[in-house]
Amino acid sequence: MALLNFNFNKILVEKTGKQTKQINIKSGMNVVDVTPSKVVEGSKQQAFIISFKFETLYEPKMAQIILEGDLLYLADEALAKEMNEAWDKKKSLPKEVALVVFNKILHNCNVEALILSREVGLPAPIQLPKIKAEVKTTASSKATKNVPK
Repeated sequence: MALLNFNFNKILVEKTGKQTKQINIKSGMNVVDVTPSKVVEGSKQQAFIISFKFETLYEPKMAQIILEGDLLYLADEALAKEMNEAWDKKKSLPKEVALVVFNKILHNCNVEALILSREVGLPAPIQLPKIKAEVKTTASSKATKNVPK
């Protein structure tokens, strides 16, 4: 069980309106298709091409970032059967596969969306860490806070 490859097939960043004071940024992703691959033919392992779409919308209708791509996932015989059944019946992935696949998609797409947003002058689609100055209190102000009135 391993991820073998990850690639983007479509990268779109588009400004559609002017920046406003209040911007709502929504991101989402979904698995579009799961297809068996013949990459490891003749083996007990089965490879799957998992196609995805990641989208970030800047509202109200200001911009969008769309990323589409594939990743190659290698599964053993039992997990491959489970993946085929889950996708055919429910269009979903088994939990242990979904966890690995979704984390990889989110990691790669959030980084790419961050770079693309910077390139076209959009706010970052993810919350970046910030350092805040610590407000120091003096010993006398601490003492006065604890004195009952």
